[in-house]
Amino acid sequence: MKNSTNIKDTFNPYKLNQIVLFIFNFVILTLVMAGCAYHRGLPKRALPGGFTKIAIPIFSNLTQEPTIEVPFTQALIAELEKSKIAQLTDPRFAEVIALGKIKSVEYLPSGRREGGGLPLGAVLASEYRIVLTMELSLKKVSDQTIVWSSVFQGERTYIAPQVTQPVVNTVNANYNHSARRLNIETLSKQMVAEAYSQMTEGF
Repeated sequence: MKNSTNIKDTFNPYKLNQIVLFIFNFVILTLVMAGCAYHRGLPKRALPGGFTKIAIPIFSNLTQEPTIEVPFTQALIAELEKSKIAQLTDPRFAEVIALGKIKSVEYLPSGRREGGGLPLGAVLASEYRIVLTMELSLKKVSDQTIVWSSVFQGERTYIAPQVTQPVVNTVNANYNHSARRLNIETLSKQMVAEAYSQMTEGF
């Protein structure tokens, strides 16, 4: 009976509530501080000048490759919608206009393939490098000044058509065209993502 009485006397509901409350507050404070540290670690994104209304017309295409401006334009719109730092609007109501320009695209052969059923002395490229140059600028509507501009270059490699392979060969013109278009579309997303990141960083 004596031991039972001592345990009952030692137990204090008020102190227990204080301990539980302290632990709860400690956990909440830790989570808040962790969230603040995370947000401090993220770079603040905004358009140069802090503008919030932007128009994105179709990119200019200075190359001989038709319609490749479309995936570049779509990629920039997708980046803007994902970041939500500005409103996409008509040029009549925009504060700034994004001017994209595809300046050049090159298909450079690399690797060498000889023999294997080829005519004597014939040499074929085993792969091609697509090298593409793009310029992105931001023009202020009110005074037509360029508030930001940069040039970007990207490249990808694809397997060249091969004479000795029935599926991938020089008589299959569709393969070469499809390979180029697919790699250019991939390049458009990569290059525009890099350009958008640089354009919105530190403003």
